[in-house]
Amino acid sequence: MGNKTLPLSAATLGYLQDQLSPEPNILTQLRAVTATQEGPHLQISPEQGRFMALLIKLMRPKLAIELGTYTGYSLLSMGLALQELAETGVKLHSCERHAPSAEIAQRFVTQAGLDDIVEITVGTATDFLTRFEEADTPVDLAFIDADIRGYPEYYARCLKLLRPGGLIILDNIFMNGEVTETDDKKEKIKALDKLNRDIVQDPTVTSAAIPIGDGVLLVFKN
Repeated sequence: MGNKTLPLSAATLGYLQDQLSPEPNILTQLRAVTATQEGPHLQISPEQGRFMALLIKLMRPKLAIELGTYTGYSLLSMGLALQELAETGVKLHSCERHAPSAEIAQRFVTQAGLDDIVEITVGTATDFLTRFEEADTPVDLAFIDADIRGYPEYYARCLKLLRPGGLIILDNIFMNGEVTETDDKKEKIKALDKLNRDIVQDPTVTSAAIPIGDGVLLVFKN
């Protein structure tokens, strides 16, 4: 019986991945394509994708948003889970400022038959969020995986959009361990560290950090 999270050796990580539900073939194909692109490390891990798919099935959101599509692995993971729920009127909106990456994501969204559920916008997260603020429609779930410098703004705006009982998922909260550095911390890392700490102290939410991928913070709006 352990009382702390174990470090993941290669063997332990392999065992963890063996315990996942099978990866849909289209996601395997997308990973192969992403590996040929600039910045393949920006893609979330397969285990995080399966974790997020499970969250989708538990939450059963009617309206979900994603900031930072990249080539679409997280988007497809969530979209396929929504597709399996077979509910009507469900929408998953995502934004990506890098058009070539968004084009890859759109190709796979169409291939997966998710065009009725998923919509990708090419542009900034700031403009993307403004659309939903103007529509004044409560959001059930938000995944933030965009520019780290914008996290404090993105989180604050998503929290206002979120309905009570909704969920925000923040990716990359460890920043490859840089948040624990004590000397000469980069400004963007300082801002992320402060955001993480502020969320913990906020009585209007309940949060839990999950050591998967580069760290995921789940924030439930009370």
